[in-house]
Amino acid sequence: MAISKDLVITLPDYERIFRVIHGVLLNEKGDPLRACMYFSIIGASILEKHHRVKAEPVFGMAAYRLDGNVICFAERESQTIRAAVNGFHSWIEVDGIAVDFQAPIFKDFAAKQEPPVALARRMLQKRLDQASSSVDDLAASGTHWYSRDDQLRSELLASFVQKQANADFVDMCLQWYKPTPKRISESILIGNQHGHANKVPLSPSRISGAW
Repeated sequence: MAISKDLVITLPDYERIFRVIHGVLLNEKGDPLRACMYFSIIGASILEKHHRVKAEPVFGMAAYRLDGNVICFAERESQTIRAAVNGFHSWIEVDGIAVDFQAPIFKDFAAKQEPPVALARRMLQKRLDQASSSVDDLAASGTHWYSRDDQLRSELLASFVQKQANADFVDMCLQWYKPTPKRISESILIGNQHGHANKVPLSPSRISGAW
């Protein structure tokens, strides 16, 4: 499948990367809705190793208008928003394109809003030069806004690399993932702290199209 100038990878490869990372997170009993950092760091590692592109995990604030609904990732203070440890988003930037591997589970995030919002599971890759200038400018469905915070990035990356378990997560995903048309295993065995091996399947979530 040919790759458009607006895409870093094809939808089948995007879905594989998402299902690998999401599968490992589900096995570790983590909350994927609060794991954008894992999707971006592991996703960037996979892109660099298997797709030979220079991928940078980026941290800050982000907002998307999806199917008519705005989803904003930031910490809210009164009438303002800012990027903070308890309120931020993380995505990947490759040659002027933002790749968000957490996007397929925005459906689950939106379902927990008040009132609940119905979204599909879709791929998200967006050109940075087409981003809106502010959250208020997200007029059309599929529009996006990013505000990077390099200081927060340094702090969160330093915290991430201090944990050996995180390095293990990255290695698991790098070994499991295979780009199309290679065959990818539907599951892998992952050992736990008690010396037992768990069979970890790919995420059951599938993707239908792109935003």
